[in-house]
Amino acid sequence: MIKEEREAAHRLWERLVVEFRASGQSGPQWCADRGYKLRQLRYWQHKLKTADAPASGPQWLVVAAEPRPTATSLTIQVAGAQIDVGPNFNPQLLRAVVRALV
Repeated sequence: MIKEEREAAHRLWERLVVEFRASGQSGPQWCADRGYKLRQLRYWQHKLKTADAPASGPQWLVVAAEPRPTATSLTIQVAGAQIDVGPNFNPQLLRAVVRALV
């Protein structure tokens, strides 16, 4: 079967499977009324269900991360002393204090 014929058969059976599902008939009855073989219907139902299934392999998940609030203070312990540093600290002053403690 050439590619175009396969694609045409695929489109036809996609439509027929949808029609069968909407009919409310049993598979044997639907096939008998339309002249199809039950095994054809079952084959295409399975094939189309498999085609709709997600591909195996890595699955990607989209994650939206919200930023964490930043710490408002930091505690530093140097040479037995504890220094609490706030968000608007003076870096030069902190450096001088740490040097004096060491």
